[in-house]
Amino acid sequence: MSEYRRWYREEYLKSKRWRELKEEFLGSSCFCCDNDWTKWEGKDAEWLELHHISYKNIGTDKEIEDLVTVCSLCHDEIHEVIAMGLYKL
Repeated sequence: MSEYRRWYREEYLKSKRWRELKEEFLGSSCFCCDNDWTKWEGKDAEWLELHHISYKNIGTDKEIEDLVTVCSLCHDEIHEVIAMGLYKL
């Protein structure tokens, strides 16, 4: 794992800044599938995550422009497509 990825996963995603961005920006429906997961029985906001469309603005004032709310199912699929090299950030 690169030093950047280690920092991103082990430090940034646990930081106060990331928690504040999630509280401020996290929506109630998925950008990809448009499901409102807060209305599904047995599901809650825990199913919703933020995804960086690009990593170039992480930690900057422009970071919020690169964020979309996605459900955990779509988020996994997005990262599978990226891992296969079909989409580059």
